[in-house]
Amino acid sequence: MKARKITNADFVHLHNHTEYSSFDGLNKVSEFPKAAAEKGFKALAMTDHGNIGGAFKFMQQCAEAGIKPIVGCLLQGQEIFTLNGVKPVEQIRTGDMVLTHKGRFRKVLRTMTRQHSGELYTINLAHGVSRSLSLTEEHPVLIRKHTGELDWLKPGDIEAGRKSKKQGISEWLSYVCLPKIRDYSVESVHLLRYLPDRFSDDDEYIRKSIKENKFEALTEWDNIPSAIRIDRDFAYLLGLFCSEGSTDDNGRVTFSFHCDEHEFIDFCLEWIESNLGINARTQKRRDRNQTDVYFNNVPFCYFLRETCGVGSENKKIPSFILQSHKEAQQGFVRGLLDGDGKKPTDTAPQEVLRVTSLDLA
Repeated sequence: MKARKITNADFVHLHNHTEYSSFDGLNKVSEFPKAAAEKGFKALAMTDHGNIGGAFKFMQQCAEAGIKPIVGCLLQGQEIFTLNGVKPVEQIRTGDMVLTHKGRFRKVLRTMTRQHSGELYTINLAHGVSRSLSLTEEHPVLIRKHTGELDWLKPGDIEAGRKSKKQGISEWLSYVCLPKIRDYSVESVHLLRYLPDRFSDDDEYIRKSIKENKFEALTEWDNIPSAIRIDRDFAYLLGLFCSEGSTDDNGRVTFSFHCDEHEFIDFCLEWIESNLGINARTQKRRDRNQTDVYFNNVPFCYFLRETCGVGSENKKIPSFILQSHKEAQQGFVRGLLDGDGKKPTDTAPQEVLRVTSLDLA
């Protein structure tokens, strides 16, 4: 049998470091793809240590050189954090705003798929979380080590398991993290942006300007402002709604608390009256040891349904909270934890949030 000569066009370098790899990367992204193309290579991989900072520039340079860029990939079904909730990676489209490794939301300019014949890694999350992460061997993951150090590691470099036989959340060797979201300082949210087209604003308040049928009135809500300042209290209310709130198709908004949670009940009543000019009511359900805080307001109901989701499994973080200042983000999380969180104890000093929504988990 005559041996076939392998040329550069038949081969792909799958392990390459660029200047974005500290201490051991000499290849310059601005020159590397062009040099590979000149030598006849059809594709080129970038596998930098602990970061993907050069990925976008690398893909641009490969496109200009006419060769296929290969960077770390996720498998179908893996979750991507976007400004509008969690999506499977295959549903990400050009124009979506996704969370980057630097904690910023940036627009997707291009998506790509490729066949993979190398090793795959699956990272299984502990503490009762039935979710996992499957990715190629060169894809970095943000890990907090048990020493407190944060680092981007390839899957094969992650330490799994516990430090000892002791139980507790503090005994794990490694923790998978999301990049810390940057402070965008968005100060207010305009309700009209989230309402159907038949609504408009007039003199800074909301009104209905188009009838759906001849029997419907053109209602004005002179107590509902067209914009609400995003402060900690407003964010806290939204957190409580995502954990304990519900709406119906007729404009009713309900917060349901344990009958002894007077602090949360009073907070909702006071905020609704002070900011919406509505005297919300309470209803005790003794058979459930539950107290409902409820009111009817069609525009605010639409706003909550659009920004926070409908049904416990579909609740999500409002996009303007993700783009707001740190105090508002902390207020929203505090509302979630006060509503659905498990309080710390002497034996389990951490707070744990258990929800059915993937967007909130």
